[in-house]
Amino acid sequence: MTGGTIATLAFLALALVLPLLALRGREIDFSRGWKMAAIWLGLFILAAMLFKWIGM
Repeated sequence: MTGGTIATLAFLALALVLPLLALRGREIDFSRGWKMAAIWLGLFILAAMLFKWIGM
């Protein structure tokens, strides 16, 4: 593993954890939480595809 790979994995982990921390104190029911998680996952996948397409 190179330093760039480790940094990329760290930033990806932060990108997944920060939305959870932002929503921590709110009362969100199970079905709404799954919908929000699906939207975040979709946006994350689209961003990853875009960065791969650009070549970053």
